Amino acid sequence: MCIKDKLIKIVLIIDLSLILLHIFLGQNNDFFNLDLERNLPTFYSGLKLILIGFLALFFYLKTKRKIWLVFSSIFVFIGFDEMLEIHERLGNYAALQGVSNLEWYSNPVFYWTLILSPFIISAVFFFLYFIKRFLDQNHETRKFF
Repeated sequence: MCIKDKLIKIVLIIDLSLILLHIFLGQNNDFFNLDLERNLPTFYSGLKLILIGFLALFFYLKTKRKIWLVFSSIFVFIGFDEMLEIHERLGNYAALQGVSNLEWYSNPVFYWTLILSPFIISAVFFFLYFIKRFLDQNHETRKFF
């Protein structure tokens, strides 16, 4: 069994373990509750996203294709955002600055979507472009993806 298969099995076992911990302990223990932040599942998912970012960095170093550097940056940022709650903090900051006066957007928890929407839209177009251009044309890139 190659190392890639072993890593996939390890990740799946950890994922399943976290789900079982949530089912059996999550209702009484916030540390295992998948519905909450600042706990083991959040930290673990952030680490997985950062690992994907480092894998993309490895692919960049191997292929010298800048697209992998962009992927690396995106996934590392999303991983740190997951662990440090950067987007929630942006929403709270916006609420304190008076954005709460928006009658059509009544839940301050989601103000971060307003602030980060240009980045989210740009990321969607970037991913669509990547899939169209690189996955259709390059077998090696398709293998890494």
